[in-house]
Amino acid sequence: MYNYKLNFICCFLTLFLVVTTSLLAQNNTNSPYTRFGYGELVDAGLSAHKSMGGIAFGVRTPSGINPANPASYTSADSLSFLFDFGAGGRLSHFSQTDGLKKTTFTGNIDHIALAFPITKWMAISGGILPYSTAGYSFSMRDSVESFPDSKQWARYSQSFIGYGGINQVYLGLGAKFFNRVAIGVNVSYMFGYLTNAQTLTFESAGIADSYRNTEIRVGSINLRYGLQTFHTFNQAHTVTLGGIFEMKSNLNGNAQIDITDIKPDTLDKKFEIPMIYGAGLSYSYKNRLMVGVDFMQQRWSDALFFGVKDSLHNRTKLAIGGEYRHNPVSKRFLERLTYRAGLNYATSYILQSGGDMSVSLGFGIPLRTTRTILNVGFEYGRMGLGAQRSIKEELFKINLGVALNEFWFYKRKFE
Repeated sequence: MYNYKLNFICCFLTLFLVVTTSLLAQNNTNSPYTRFGYGELVDAGLSAHKSMGGIAFGVRTPSGINPANPASYTSADSLSFLFDFGAGGRLSHFSQTDGLKKTTFTGNIDHIALAFPITKWMAISGGILPYSTAGYSFSMRDSVESFPDSKQWARYSQSFIGYGGINQVYLGLGAKFFNRVAIGVNVSYMFGYLTNAQTLTFESAGIADSYRNTEIRVGSINLRYGLQTFHTFNQAHTVTLGGIFEMKSNLNGNAQIDITDIKPDTLDKKFEIPMIYGAGLSYSYKNRLMVGVDFMQQRWSDALFFGVKDSLHNRTKLAIGGEYRHNPVSKRFLERLTYRAGLNYATSYILQSGGDMSVSLGFGIPLRTTRTILNVGFEYGRMGLGAQRSIKEELFKINLGVALNEFWFYKRKFE
């Protein structure tokens, strides 16, 4: 039976990775700010973590998967098989300084992950997560002198279209020592593409239109290391301190430029993802209350983008959040619900100044007669706070996740 279930897990994971990889290639955003860099970055937390402001580095929950810190895989019961599937929707509202407004909606599969034990002190996890996403379509109209000092003006329009993103398929291993310390590592294959197209169209006859298309394709291996140390006091109070670290790594990417009347050219430029380090602290009371705080910095100013280091900026993120359930074994539905809330602020890696802010709340809804939980989360955010910009963006997100938690790895005894 044990071997049968392991074979089922391998087939199940392979099937979903193939399906989800193709679906994740679709856009889950429609923001003009994804035109820059690698698009909008997506942190590694799943649906439950997003409802708590994104805290994850110091989080250990026996009923959930936490790929943000691979040391957390050992928190699950040694008999459990965990599976988490998530999808999301995003409503974006844009307003320009000239009074124009626009609202868009996008949605897509967000993640897939599973985890199961190898021994009582070691566990494994695998899945696919988004790293960044890009998607935008907008245009602008203006005029320019047809010839210098001619005082004749030609009207033109510019259109900008972009799509794509970077995904990561990961396989992680976590190990626990002395019931106090856990370490782990994720090995991720990062792949994807980003396409940016710009078209210039003149309304006057005799002036040729022009275009410029840029496509970036990447594919490389990345490692994330995780550490957690934890201690329980009086059999009720648990404090966990966690940290993660990633070395700067080469994305093994290339860029192809296609410009009007010029033969398409593949540029030999280097693309990198930065060194990342983060820490998190959490406190939990029995299986009812958990609060935590996370800090992370991504050293984008040291990473090459199109072979240079002066186009991106360091990103720092601070998140706080938590969850509460009154009585997980109560017969009353509202007492078994998990209530979550959080907020976070992160500086922008594409803007010289300003940052992104969001607040979130959510619920973990236990399904009757099973250990499966339906996670529902809502998020409100604003992009580019404090920056001088002509377009303001507000966004509303909904995150849906199904967290399956089943007892698989045990032997039945018959009398």
